[in-house]
Amino acid sequence: MALDVTFPKNTEGFESDIALRGVFHLILQAFHTGAGPVWSVADVAAQRWLGEQVFAGDIEEAKTLAKAVAEAHARHLLNRANSKEKVPAVVWAQAMTTARDIEKARRVLAKV
Repeated sequence: MALDVTFPKNTEGFESDIALRGVFHLILQAFHTGAGPVWSVADVAAQRWLGEQVFAGDIEEAKTLAKAVAEAHARHLLNRANSKEKVPAVVWAQAMTTARDIEKARRVLAKV
C-alpha cells in the first residue's frame, strides 16, 4: 500500500523583511531542511545573525518563533533609539532561496 504524502523540498519555505527608516532592518527566514524545519533572523544593519538556525516542530512554528524573536529585537532597537514608532507588521512571502544562497549569506556574515 502506497502512501500519498508530499514532503516539502529542501529549502522550501518563507522569508520576511522588516525595516524602519535607518533604525533596523531584519530578515526572517523559515525553511524546511533535510533535518526538519528551521528558522533564523538576520540583523542586516549589524551584519549578524541573531543566533544560529533553530529547529522547530513544523514550518508554522518556525514562522511564529522567527516573528517573536524579530519583533522583540526590533522593540529593543526602537527603545535604544528613543523612537516612538511601532514595529512594522511581519508579512511572509514564499522564499525562492536555495540552500547554496543561505550558506553563502552565512559565510559572508560570519566574516564580519
